[in-house]
Amino acid sequence: MSDVRHVLKESSWATVYTKDAHEFRGTFRASFDEDILGFEDVPEDLKKFFGIEQHSTPKNNAYYTTLHILVPLLTTNRTEKSLTRLMTVVHRFTPDFYQLLRMRDERALLLLAYWLGLMSEVHLWWISNRAQSECFACCRYLDANGDDTIRALLPFPAKQCGYQIGKKEEELESVWASQLANGK
Repeated sequence: MSDVRHVLKESSWATVYTKDAHEFRGTFRASFDEDILGFEDVPEDLKKFFGIEQHSTPKNNAYYTTLHILVPLLTTNRTEKSLTRLMTVVHRFTPDFYQLLRMRDERALLLLAYWLGLMSEVHLWWISNRAQSECFACCRYLDANGDDTIRALLPFPAKQCGYQIGKKEEELESVWASQLANGK
């Protein structure tokens, strides 16, 4: 168990990881002590893209846990009430996943963009604008530096933050400025 999960287990967030995780078993699966997670609902192309195989675990695949938690969240109704479930994603980021983010690994940034896209749907003053701007930055970077496979997976986060795939830099600046002015 990671140090963060140990601390959270003793905090007010504990119910998110115990009661809620157990209640949503099969769609959420974020319990503290679960090391081997099922991937029945993850599309085969995503498993292949993220290198998930039959013997993959959080210890041998840095994308494993984040992908496992995100996929079910993409199919659920997201509201202010689901914020706690969305927040658990970041608490399950592993040190290896953080390292990939620091190295600007495109697959890790894509997962981050998906999470930020989900967070931007929770319309709370203190999170939605920041989630949208960070999602926009991830999409911009991935569009400019990613390959065709990455770009094919960008539509969901791009839609969430208003990023327009394939636009020139000058056009993107005006799109983002317009969104900020309109409070989106």
